[in-house]
Amino acid sequence: MRYLNLMLYLSGLGVFLGLLAFITFLILGNLAASIWAFVSVIFAAGFFHLCWLYKKGNLLQWHNGDSLTGIQDFSFFIATVSAGTMLWFIFRTIYYQEAVYPIANSSQIAAVWAFMSLKWSASLSWRCKSFKMEHGLRT
Repeated sequence: MRYLNLMLYLSGLGVFLGLLAFITFLILGNLAASIWAFVSVIFAAGFFHLCWLYKKGNLLQWHNGDSLTGIQDFSFFIATVSAGTMLWFIFRTIYYQEAVYPIANSSQIAAVWAFMSLKWSASLSWRCKSFKMEHGLRT
């Protein structure tokens, strides 16, 4: 698979930066941004997990078609929820003309982390589908 090492690096970076953002925004008092940063960590770690198993040749020892379908469907659902939440935060920012500061009340920061959750959950859903197709499992 092309770019597998790049995907591993970027998802590992996503886990690290997401954890850093989770802790930072929790300390700064922006609960919405910290929750969405943690959701992003979960799906970036899932993406890393599947890519790592694929690279080591152990994917089918850990997951079958049904488990990959479950991960794919749940990831797609969370991607949809993340997209709606991101749009809500953007709407709030525009409608109420919110500034980035104070950080504890910033919808813009929460929108960024809802987008990161959207990105990682959609990527995980897409990767599950491509792994199933590659291994001849039912899609």
